[in-house]
Amino acid sequence: MAMRELAPQYITAGFYNPNKKPLTTFFPPVNKPAQPAKSVATLPVFNECDPARQLTWNDYQSSPAGATGALTASGIRVVNSFGQNWFQAFFDPAGSFVSAWNKTPADNSVNGCQNAIDRVTSQVQAHGKATPRISSLGPVCAASILPQPVEVNNVAEVSTKFAPECARSRVADSERLLRHEQLHFAISCVLAKKANELVLKGIDFMLVYTGVVDLYNKINLNNGSGDGDYDAQTNHGCDQAKQNEWQTRVSSGLQDYTIPTVGDFIPRTGKNAG
Repeated sequence: MAMRELAPQYITAGFYNPNKKPLTTFFPPVNKPAQPAKSVATLPVFNECDPARQLTWNDYQSSPAGATGALTASGIRVVNSFGQNWFQAFFDPAGSFVSAWNKTPADNSVNGCQNAIDRVTSQVQAHGKATPRISSLGPVCAASILPQPVEVNNVAEVSTKFAPECARSRVADSERLLRHEQLHFAISCVLAKKANELVLKGIDFMLVYTGVVDLYNKINLNNGSGDGDYDAQTNHGCDQAKQNEWQTRVSSGLQDYTIPTVGDFIPRTGKNAG
């Protein structure tokens, strides 16, 4: 569906995964034994998010045939700094995709608006005027931003009034979808930070590793329903009220989620989306 994030069959647990890669794709294994946590007041200097910035659609580089919507591939890896293992969230450009129109949402020739413009033009030619309220821009969801009704009284006004409004709505809806996708990566960053805070407290590294994998799976991958908590509760961003709630939760550091570290692990379902 063009207006929402999808999980077709080549996606494993919510991520673009054409070769059915296992979960370790997003949690690369620790190749060296973890060193004991050092008595340091702060983390060594490195970015817990890679990249340490907001994403743009230009970061999404995959183009699978027939792909619609968008999908964000991110994960958490282990980095070694000054002899100590730490956690770092990463974004995978090659595994992330977005439908073509989102990269140029203001271009009516590719964003789906041109067909609507042609229909409105035909209506005006036949009836003298038209007041288009929505246009068939492809599948939509409840949070989709559609063109506002504008009255056009002649063919010229189709170009000066309706066409710009259609483009405006497409830009706004592309930005809405990007905010949903960005939060997938932000969740990875928050969990990496929470895991590093536990390492700083001296908790066994591999115990933290197991806990953060399980919590990441619950929130961002697959909680047993086919979606992680984030996508299940926001309906892939189509429930705007829930999306706003998650934006606040992530900005606040996911305080209602705790990485299990003493055997109270979240059971893994072993199921894949799609």
